[in-house]
Amino acid sequence: MSLPCKIRSIMSRLLTPILLLLPVVPLAEIVSDHALLKAVAVGKQLEISVNTDLPDTAEIIVTVSRSYWEKGSAVEYSREYFSEKSRVAEWRSPRTVDVDEMKWKADLRAHQTNMAKLGSDMAFEVGSVSDYINARAVLHINQADPRFGGNRNPSLSGKAVTRKAYGNIIEMEAAILIPLSSAPPATSTPLVGWNGLEEGEVYRVLKQVPIMPLPPREIGGLDDSEIFGAMGEMFYIPVGRTFRVIGVAGSRAGNAESLWYEIEVIGNESAGGWLNSIALLPDGAERVSIEE
Repeated sequence: MSLPCKIRSIMSRLLTPILLLLPVVPLAEIVSDHALLKAVAVGKQLEISVNTDLPDTAEIIVTVSRSYWEKGSAVEYSREYFSEKSRVAEWRSPRTVDVDEMKWKADLRAHQTNMAKLGSDMAFEVGSVSDYINARAVLHINQADPRFGGNRNPSLSGKAVTRKAYGNIIEMEAAILIPLSSAPPATSTPLVGWNGLEEGEVYRVLKQVPIMPLPPREIGGLDDSEIFGAMGEMFYIPVGRTFRVIGVAGSRAGNAESLWYEIEVIGNESAGGWLNSIALLPDGAERVSIEE
């Protein structure tokens, strides 16, 4: 046997028992025994925070929603007020989330309208709505932090962990009693096209729309600097808010040109101005019979 081979053989016999005696270092893992979501109602907002022993890098999906049931069905559905994917570190201190019921009702009505467009068998009436708002945070299965073990969080364990067929997760949830001030309509109201609003009628916007402070005839006579000044006074009507049309400017001929609607906001008649019909595309607005 050559000298190099003899040296390798001797070194192998000397190192083998040493390697056997070395401690086995386990793979890094995360243990979580505590995960709590806190939600407190403050006016039209919730203050939400999480108290957990998860690391700051842990990614959670936070949602705030309200459940409803279709007429004649026991299946529970929900529409969201809020949804965000972020890290635990961002929720250790309370954060505020809007829970404006007008926006939620408008979203539900828009959903009804979209479902009805798919066919009569998809249309539905609202049977009942929950008095509770649900705030929920879920540690999902695709964590960026390698300590979770990769896909499905195989290295996550602890009393707070729920083991699902698709992986290990952590769920935090709170139900807050905030009844709606009035029930939403059972069926969605037919929408009025963007160029079809009528003077004297009341409508609900399905999205945020801008209102100009000056009538179109005055805007047309302004120079660039004055137009920018007028735009600085522009304000927005939030989704779900109602307004009355008190005047219409423009021509409906062929429904090709946009119209200007002079409007006043219901509940705040001092907030008024001019709404261009293009801002209502694509779905128009919802005519309402009750001023909200």
